[in-house]
Amino acid sequence: MPAATIADWRRKAKGSGGNLHGRFNAEIGGFGGATKIGHGFDVRGNSLAWSLAAAAQRNIIAETCRKKCAASFALGCTRQTPGPEGWPGTKAKRYQNQGFRATDTGFVLPVPAETDPDFALQLGQKLWENPDKCSSATNSSPPTASPAARKIFSARAPCRALAAAPFWKGNRCWNIFERAQGCRLTPAAATLTLQHLMSDLLNSLIELIRRTSAEIPDDVHKVILASLENEKKGSLAANALKIVDQNIAIAKNKSQPICQDTGSILFYVDCPVGYDQITFTETAREAVKLATKKGYLRQNSVDSLTGKNDGTNCGPGAPAFHFHQHRSPEVSVKLVLKGGGCENVGAQYSLPDDALHANRDLEGCRKAILDAVLQAQGKGCGPGVLGVCIGGDRATGYELSKTQLLRRLDDRNPEPKLDALEQDILKTANELGIGPMGFGGKTTLLGVKICAANRVPASYFVSISYMCWAYRRQGVTLDAASRIEKWLY
Repeated sequence: MPAATIADWRRKAKGSGGNLHGRFNAEIGGFGGATKIGHGFDVRGNSLAWSLAAAAQRNIIAETCRKKCAASFALGCTRQTPGPEGWPGTKAKRYQNQGFRATDTGFVLPVPAETDPDFALQLGQKLWENPDKCSSATNSSPPTASPAARKIFSARAPCRALAAAPFWKGNRCWNIFERAQGCRLTPAAATLTLQHLMSDLLNSLIELIRRTSAEIPDDVHKVILASLENEKKGSLAANALKIVDQNIAIAKNKSQPICQDTGSILFYVDCPVGYDQITFTETAREAVKLATKKGYLRQNSVDSLTGKNDGTNCGPGAPAFHFHQHRSPEVSVKLVLKGGGCENVGAQYSLPDDALHANRDLEGCRKAILDAVLQAQGKGCGPGVLGVCIGGDRATGYELSKTQLLRRLDDRNPEPKLDALEQDILKTANELGIGPMGFGGKTTLLGVKICAANRVPASYFVSISYMCWAYRRQGVTLDAASRIEKWLY
């Protein structure tokens, strides 16, 4: 690096008003920090160096910072409260580090976030993963600090607040610390935190998509295996179910889709009041795009007007999101991938139905549901699972019928009348002789799940959603960092 450039940097740094009095260190590619060890980075100096450096020199600085990243966090980190004019009563009176400062390195998040986002994200990751190494050097801003200084950084416990904040609004963090202590970071630090949280959420959703696409839930697999044992050995039904079981094993071992039709993508999110649904939706759409690129999902969504497939699986109504707020702090995300073949054999009946001699009662509902099974035959990739809603309107009836597919196959309906109807339809359907794929046999359905919704007196709908044997349904709960905490199925 030319001596004239170094001299110019030193001259400008000396007059910039921060703790930039340290000499430029050619070895580390930046200004030495005002630490006792003396080998740290002064962030203001490096920011200045960055603005003056050519592209090649910027790469040197960025690479050096990355190499120092692990070493800095091995020592832990502290927070310095900033003040453009320095704090009265302190010896240095020149600290202007606007953010988190790693001990003896001078790394501060906001400046790297503006100059080298990739490195800043790595630094944020380490800070996020090691909150126990963070401490607050100053518990509050000195009353004599300037309004500008207090605006820059007035958090009492910024490191831990960063580790707990679920989302950001503007330049404020909203979390459990906010109510007790208050928290305000620079916009750059807030942006970095949101990027990091979105990164964790993105990774969690990609893994949820991968597992949903490639692995049948245990409760479904157990019923399939039991059905295989129940079929006559050597029959078409037994052979069909044997192939299904082999398909399940291959898909799981190779982490590949169970079925080439990865279906409609349906997210069901239970979240606390105030959860950022917009950010979740944006992140989930990005997760779907990336999962499609990775091969977890087929390029499966087309424009209904033009027939064009842009290969992203995203567009109007795709993927679909259903949010439900509750007063619990828990966030759970359930995903259903519903293939087109089984979607096509769904049905909706308006009772009374003269052709079926079905009246507006549970017996009439029974006739309608069994007729749907009969009409489907093997076209829905049976054996299937029925999700049914009695009542509601045409739209909510279908929507609620799909939510029944979120139930485990081994659960029982808490409403005795509906529980009896579920067991009766399952038994009767499996006596129809339709069997797996319509080849005959004893297994036409794997399960039946029914709910009821209020209706207007003039209407009585029975809405039936059919799920194929490739019952792709999975769910997770997320921790405060949006990482997967528990698998639900």
